[in-house]
Amino acid sequence: MNRTIRKVALLWIGLCISALTGCVSWFYTPGMSELKRLCRLDGGDKIYQVVHTEGYFDANGQLGRTDLMRLIRSDYQFIEYEEAEKPFYHYSAMKEPGIWYIYKSNRDDPNCQARLDEEFAVFKHPKDQDIRDFFTSNCLAARKLDRPESRYWYRNSSSSRYLDDNEEVKLRTSLESIEDVLTNQVLADRRYYSLLPYKKSALDYALTFDCEDAGIEINIVQFPQAILLPLKKQGDKK
Repeated sequence: MNRTIRKVALLWIGLCISALTGCVSWFYTPGMSELKRLCRLDGGDKIYQVVHTEGYFDANGQLGRTDLMRLIRSDYQFIEYEEAEKPFYHYSAMKEPGIWYIYKSNRDDPNCQARLDEEFAVFKHPKDQDIRDFFTSNCLAARKLDRPESRYWYRNSSSSRYLDDNEEVKLRTSLESIEDVLTNQVLADRRYYSLLPYKKSALDYALTFDCEDAGIEINIVQFPQAILLPLKKQGDKK
């Protein structure tokens, strides 16, 4: 009898502790105060200058299909990037390492990339009709460069750090910038913070909080389109 009572008592104690822990975690999120502090300090976008351009150098590495679709759907005429020796994405726009200038052109351009035609031809979803229409009379062409020719560079990076000794609470910082390499001016920069407070919890794994969740309103625009305003093509170029 005593053993049964002891088991029931332990069960009730366990339930009470679980309930209290749940209540505490409901009202308190580890790392939230640091997230709020950083968001207030310098979170969001700072725009110093807006310019017009036909394209830019993407200094972030490989281009994926999404990037190429964004080029097709935009008023940009080209995008430059550097293909790495060892691609870090499964897909890469060009299969050869080096700096590439990818641009929209007519179908009679000898630099048209037939492989890209074939890859986008399989896009059958109705929402991609504009992509199929583009390839009817146009193509994505490419040529290799010795170095980037674009005046404007777009960069992004991210880093993470733990806020506790148990490596349970992680804070991630994302940085983006747009630079005029001709004048060494930063046209815009972005700092975006996100918090993963329960990294090792099976129940809350990957639960993320950002500045808005912390109650801090920050200015966010579309990078890089809101700073590098696309120029529509006026006659053939390059």
